[in-house]
Amino acid sequence: MLRSTVLTAAIVAGLTTETRAADLDVTIGGATPATGQILLSVFDSADDWMQSPAARRTNAITGSGTAAASDLPPGRYGIAIIHDANGNGVLDTGPLRIPREAFAFSNGARARFGPPWFDRAAFTLPPEGLSLHIPLTNAN
Repeated sequence: MLRSTVLTAAIVAGLTTETRAADLDVTIGGATPATGQILLSVFDSADDWMQSPAARRTNAITGSGTAAASDLPPGRYGIAIIHDANGNGVLDTGPLRIPREAFAFSNGARARFGPPWFDRAAFTLPPEGLSLHIPLTNAN
């Protein structure tokens, strides 16, 4: 009797701790002109924030476009987006490292003398998924 109760409790505990993957849809607005590509990076911690290259690339389009990240575990994330107008794979900057291409961060976080802190860009991805709209900030 005790063995079956412990086994049942273990099975129930396993079922309740299982997390399902969530989908994240990001609508990106303001890529003008429609040249180059959109680079979108999704980060899951302050330690990784702005430390890796863009994980998702899509062609730039006039107006707005959508990028998706599927099967993410629910939790806290931050997004960085670059409109790589010339297609060289990086955010081009001029004197004093001022961006020459459009960019954006999730949660409306603003760049001031560099990227914002992760906590300012972070949002919570719930188990049911999330759709975000992130407008690009023009560099000029």
